[in-house]
Amino acid sequence: MHQFYTTCAYFTAAKYMRTVEKFTDKIFEPTHLKPAYSYIMMFIQDDNEKTITNIAQVLGYDRSSVSRMCQKLVQLGYLTERQFGRSIGFDITNEGEQFLIIANECLKQLAQATDSVLGSEKKDLTSLLVSSTDKLKEVID
Repeated sequence: MHQFYTTCAYFTAAKYMRTVEKFTDKIFEPTHLKPAYSYIMMFIQDDNEKTITNIAQVLGYDRSSVSRMCQKLVQLGYLTERQFGRSIGFDITNEGEQFLIIANECLKQLAQATDSVLGSEKKDLTSLLVSSTDKLKEVID
């Protein structure tokens, strides 16, 4: 009998991700968008370099996905485009600021919900996920 159900890093991480995605989608329902859109908006709100390439590198999304999501955020009126050297960058609009109020509240609720469900394991789990991601990125980059 296969043991991948409990021993395969890929399978168990993907299963966890599918579960946490469903959990997070419910909490972010008030935004009417998938949580990834909120995280992109929050990244831009944090006054980082606001180019598609930088967003993709830091958040770990594919460039094409970031481009598509940013274009949707522009269409919704949450972002405007502007030139960042030779790259396209983004700024948050007034409508985007209103969206971020809701998104940041959802993020706060997510933190409270995961604290409640995962308890003391959450900090260790998150730390392990971050360090494991970094180690695997070193191998594939």
